[in-house]
Amino acid sequence: MDNEKQRQQQLRRNRRDNRKKKRFYYKQSKNKGNEKARIRVELEDGHRGFLVTCNQKEYHCLQESYNILNEISDRIYPNEEAKHPDPNDIEACIQAELAAEQKTNLRFLQLKTRCKNLLFIRIQDDQIDPQTLSSELWKDLEQNQRQNCRYIQRIIPVIRTCRTDKIVTKFDEIFERIATKNVCSYLVQCRIRNYSSLTERILQESIIQIVRERRPNWYANLERPDQLIQINVLCKAACISLLPDYNRYAKYNVIEFIRKHFGNVEKADDDDDGDDVKSESNSNKQQQQPKNVDEIQNESIQQVTENITSQPITEQ
Repeated sequence: MDNEKQRQQQLRRNRRDNRKKKRFYYKQSKNKGNEKARIRVELEDGHRGFLVTCNQKEYHCLQESYNILNEISDRIYPNEEAKHPDPNDIEACIQAELAAEQKTNLRFLQLKTRCKNLLFIRIQDDQIDPQTLSSELWKDLEQNQRQNCRYIQRIIPVIRTCRTDKIVTKFDEIFERIATKNVCSYLVQCRIRNYSSLTERILQESIIQIVRERRPNWYANLERPDQLIQINVLCKAACISLLPDYNRYAKYNVIEFIRKHFGNVEKADDDDDGDDVKSESNSNKQQQQPKNVDEIQNESIQQVTENITSQPITEQ
């Protein structure tokens, strides 16, 4: 009798466990369908945009990238719809502003890279050029001398994306069109992430061979090249970039560039409000000419004497 009772209890437990398993898998399938509905477009062939690196906090980095790129693109490519022919018509002005804002929000879109701390922002407007937008961004940093980002590390313009099996042919087409200088120093840099069918050395040799064939007057420079040819392979897609003044812009690192040229910058904490952080020496920063040895010695002697005279005299 006891055995029969135990057997009935075991059957009830098994039925209850089976129901739990069914509910679990049903919820998982439902959540998977929702994730597919929310998933972004993956990085593939034929895109233009920016490759943005960050240190954790990808969501905040994405919002900063949108703000910076929209601000600069509005300055270079203003929306014609924002100009109202009749300012007295309030309803028409509101509709025009909403249409212009909607068009602005559709300029950039994040694509899925399947790489951690690495974002790709696609340019959806054919009128916008990533090279022009990037040069304007660095000019703005040089003129305003401010740090308008907290989470972005590097922001690299991408001329074109392609499949990994067509990197060499695609680069050959692009390089023939964008390489306008006859004499130039260059450096080839290849980085491969989450892709094991290709090595960086083989890819680098192929790119160098194309540069030598197309531009025989170009010469390699490992220290300070005029043009950096960078190929970033992300899973099954590759990003082709041509970066001028790579060392001048601190390897396209925004925070390092500001710290190097305009002094120390305040590091952002999690509790800050996210406003623009200016450097400490921006207000008194002026262009200075190099000093000779005599001037440096005179300044050091004067500083030592001022420190001595400023100390109070203690009675003995």
